Amino acid sequence: MNCCKLYPSRIFLALLLGAYSLAILVVFILPVAAWIHYTLACLLLSWLTGYVLRDVLLILPSSWVAMRLEEEKVVLFCRNGKELTGRILPGSLVTPLLTILNVSLPAKRFARNVILFPDSLDQQRFREMRVQLKWGGAIKES
Repeated sequence: MNCCKLYPSRIFLALLLGAYSLAILVVFILPVAAWIHYTLACLLLSWLTGYVLRDVLLILPSSWVAMRLEEEKVVLFCRNGKELTGRILPGSLVTPLLTILNVSLPAKRFARNVILFPDSLDQQRFREMRVQLKWGGAIKES
């Protein structure tokens, strides 16, 4: 498969904002001291900001701005010019509305996720990628 350019996803942004808003609401419902409410809310907001900048808006140097599938591997291209080659793990999910690639990178201890919605890349590329992942053998059923 040729290289796919990734785009910022409005769907992903809406889902993250909704989930973190709910989490912050739950924090303020907890029966604890006010300083704990504000500390937890600030922590959640900082995590949200990091995720939005890196994984949704793709503006940080470590953001993945393109990808290429190669059999059971994926090559991820970072904004800062680095190329990372990782192995697609069996727990990955491919559906028409959401694709989650669990990628094991050699230099990282934990797997990273590539979360793709239909607005994350061109419609035709998204379809081709899903077909290749599902039927091309990149994701093995366990």
